[in-house]
Amino acid sequence: MVNSGIPNLRERLERLVRATLPQRSPALALGDELDFRRDLGLDSMGLVELVFRVEREFAVDIIGRASGLSAIYTVGDLLDFVACCTGCAGADGLSGGT
Repeated sequence: MVNSGIPNLRERLERLVRATLPQRSPALALGDELDFRRDLGLDSMGLVELVFRVEREFAVDIIGRASGLSAIYTVGDLLDFVACCTGCAGADGLSGGT
């Protein structure tokens, strides 16, 4: 059971993303390929708010890392980044979409 932390990680991240979306739609499937700005309608302040929520929830530093915020465009990018920072197994295989 190598990937036991992945579903919980995905659920927690989806909860944070949904709480930050300007138009909260519970029916919206948050696939890994969705772009935070283009597809989900987050502006720069919304993205910063999401990053702060994620940093708090997972005790990770996104803004302070060189590859942090500038490398996160999609839901999958954020999932992979947090999985890598928290040591969840299988981070390379996360971007399968939902």
